[in-house]
Amino acid sequence: MQREGVRRDFLKGVIVAITLGSLGLRRALAAPPLGLSPEEKKQLKEELQRELERKVYSVDEELYRKINKARNPLRFEGHERSHVPKITAPTKVRSLEVFTVKIEVGVEDIHEMQPFHYIDWIALRVDDVQVSYATVTPLFNRPVITFEMTLEKSANLVAQEHCNLHGTWESDTFSIEVVKTS
Repeated sequence: MQREGVRRDFLKGVIVAITLGSLGLRRALAAPPLGLSPEEKKQLKEELQRELERKVYSVDEELYRKINKARNPLRFEGHERSHVPKITAPTKVRSLEVFTVKIEVGVEDIHEMQPFHYIDWIALRVDDVQVSYATVTPLFNRPVITFEMTLEKSANLVAQEHCNLHGTWESDTFSIEVVKTS
């Protein structure tokens, strides 16, 4: 319990240091708490990085706390343009025949992948069951993923993605009709 207090106090100190400018931040980071194991220091550093990104790079807390969708799927506004996942797939397939599902993050503009503003994962659900998941990395990947899959019966697909600053976003439902082969 004492270690948790040390970690919490250190994080608070760093956040206060952010308001004092880069000199205060450098001083706070130069004096990590004593008595933590290397693994605990690593976890603290990762937690600090996430907290810094949220504070310094203007995380939209309202968007971050919920699953976001387009208000009007026929007209995208604001963050919706580059955050709502877009599914491209056939609307009819044969039973158990392999087909491709492409997910792009951004219906009008592909989301940027910068060091401090990026998509970190993309997932595909079929009838409310997550069937595919991909991690993407800033600078190395575009937030465009292709999955190959089969269906035995008609289904509804929904894509989700997570932006480090603007939270989780979800596509509209994409229906695929499965026709039986004779």
